[in-house]
Amino acid sequence: MEDDKQVRLHYYPETEALLKQQTGAVKVVIFDHTIRVDDPGRKPVACASRCPLPPR
Repeated sequence: MEDDKQVRLHYYPETEALLKQQTGAVKVVIFDHTIRVDDPGRKPVACASRCPLPPR
């Protein structure tokens, strides 16, 4: 899944529930995620403020 909105809609609630169940936590706050794609031929996606830093 490569769409931020879909990740937040589908994976955040599932992950929050799993973490609560496994840890006994009352509240879980997911504040960031990274989508990684292993496809050497893929064109780079334009990004705004969440781009990785270029290598030094």
